[in-house]
Amino acid sequence: MALALTIPVIVVGSAGFVYYRNVIKQNIWEDNLAQAKAISKLTDTYVGMGKTYLESISDRPLVTKALNDKNQSFLDYTSEYTVNNSHQFNEAYITDISGKIISCYPPSNLTGKSVIDEPFASDPIKTDKPSVSDGMRNDINGLPTVYIGVPIDDESGNVLGVLVGGLNLDNYSSAVVDTQVKNTQYIYLVNRTGYVMQHSNQSYMDKMADFSSLPAVRNVIKGEEGTDEQYFPFENDQRLTSYAPLKNYGWGVVVSLPVDVAYKPITDSTTWFIGFTLLLLLLSLILAIIAGGYIVDPIVRISNATKQISEGDIQKLSGTLPLKRRDEIGELAKSMLAMSNTIKTDREKMLKAKTEAEVASAHAEEEKKRSDFYVDVMGHDINNLNQSALLNLDVLHADKNLTNDQRALIDNAYASVLGSASIIENVDKQDEYNEGSKYTGTMNFSFRASFI
Repeated sequence: MALALTIPVIVVGSAGFVYYRNVIKQNIWEDNLAQAKAISKLTDTYVGMGKTYLESISDRPLVTKALNDKNQSFLDYTSEYTVNNSHQFNEAYITDISGKIISCYPPSNLTGKSVIDEPFASDPIKTDKPSVSDGMRNDINGLPTVYIGVPIDDESGNVLGVLVGGLNLDNYSSAVVDTQVKNTQYIYLVNRTGYVMQHSNQSYMDKMADFSSLPAVRNVIKGEEGTDEQYFPFENDQRLTSYAPLKNYGWGVVVSLPVDVAYKPITDSTTWFIGFTLLLLLLSLILAIIAGGYIVDPIVRISNATKQISEGDIQKLSGTLPLKRRDEIGELAKSMLAMSNTIKTDREKMLKAKTEAEVASAHAEEEKKRSDFYVDVMGHDINNLNQSALLNLDVLHADKNLTNDQRALIDNAYASVLGSASIIENVDKQDEYNEGSKYTGTMNFSFRASFI
């Protein structure tokens, strides 16, 4: 009964659990990818905000005038203001039309250096449009840095120089990445060649580690997005990895975490399902015991009572049958008790009738023996006496001295003896007829004719 209760639930539950597990897994994959895509958009927005901020400074007439007039103090003030008035940049400098740095903050030996070979400086000069560099090492501290260059134009729209800002990736990490990191999750930003620009593990970012060998990184710098389970050699573990590109810059965002952490909801649901199944088995066992005591046990008792009836042991039925129940089983027990009582009564009647029949048979046998005895007495002993009487009467009758009256008396006596012999003969015939035999006529009255 326990199996009957649990097997359908387990089968249906297992099918549902497998489906539910796949749904959870799909949701985890989708959530991980959604996180990567969200960080990609936030990164694009973060860079765009930095670009807009630099453009708002480069468009100021005083900056244009200072660059035209080569007002070094105002240009230095502008570089300092660019950094201190925004948490997005940790360095800024201004170049002239030749790409030479003429103002720098924080002050460093970069002043006087030409960066005309760098796209973030040369592209704004050539195209009069902002340019964002790939992730590259900072010349001062060696850390990954992204440079944004915006042109500084005069009133006629001619490019006079470039305002360059170095993005503060620590601030980027605090504002964008760190808010998304959970558990042992890694979120990192790679440049278009697969080198780490930002990583939640500072050690990878400090050395700008090369992750180009990772499948996720190879895919994302090709502009692809997706989710995979991949081996991460740097941590020597299997990870669920989602990736989303920043197509405007050729970068990529990668979100990865160990599969045991990623699939913890599946593990939890599996544990819950196993616990629920064990609880169900326990409850089913309890229900089976209760149901067995309430349903199966009475039926077994009724079955045993049936055997008692067949074996003739009816006296114990009232203690065996569940007579106090008020359901169909109780009604069946009562019907069986009534039937057993009927059987008992009929059996007693049959036994009584059998006893009476046996007594009557014995009595009849005794009477038959007595009758046979009397018949035998009459048929043998009395008949012998009759023979003797007839013989004597025959002798007397032969006496010639007898008077007629005497002869009449002898004839009467002779007739009486013959009547007695006839009665004995008739009784003997009836007895033999009752026994199924044919009368053989053993009596001999041959002298009768001569006497008459």
